[in-house]
Amino acid sequence: MKRRVVALALAAVLTMSMSMTAFAASSSTNNNSSTESSSSSSSSSSSSSASTTTAKPQSVDKVVAKATAGAAIKPAAVQVAIPAADGTVKAVTLDKVVAQKQAEVVNTVAAVAAANGEQAAAQVATLLTAQASEQFTATVAALAETKGADMVVNNMGTVKTAATAKDALGNTIASAGVVKNVTSGALIMLMSINADGTIEYVEGIVDPVTGAVMGAFQGTPAVITVLVLA
Repeated sequence: MKRRVVALALAAVLTMSMSMTAFAASSSTNNNSSTESSSSSSSSSSSSSASTTTAKPQSVDKVVAKATAGAAIKPAAVQVAIPAADGTVKAVTLDKVVAQKQAEVVNTVAAVAAANGEQAAAQVATLLTAQASEQFTATVAALAETKGADMVVNNMGTVKTAATAKDALGNTIASAGVVKNVTSGALIMLMSINADGTIEYVEGIVDPVTGAVMGAFQGTPAVITVLVLA
């Protein structure tokens, strides 16, 4: 029931608030997104002249302060705090966190896809921090059965969040803007580094009105990394 409510809320936002000018892709977003090339699960996205760079990795708030909404962000420039099992916190760069998640998804599917696509989809869903929709899990199951161990997770780039809005349930609907080569029908997973430093993994969709990639988050995303399962 919760899954359907979230899906309905997201759909409502897409058909109403997301069609507003605030969520239309700006020329800045288009230009910066076009510099991000698709890479395999073992590689990170290439940087461009539009990417935000720093000599030393910094916290996400400092990195985004130097960038415009929708601008490409160099993942290696963002420092993320990752809690360890022993209670300590380890500082790593975003590119390493993204690469780890890509490998995690691929390995999860490869382990069980040949035997049971639905089981693979269920396990991928557990890697998200929000409940997956029925459509997402069904699409993952179909992909797992078709591709199996050959499935890849393409990193389509990281951007400063282009725009946000609250839905009726209090979720933050966040847009990554228009992302090159990510179109309607793509199986999208979004990773956010929120303003408070927390990390979320949610399913993403492409807004049919603006073509922008977006998802529903509990926190407020400062940067969003777009991953596409294929």
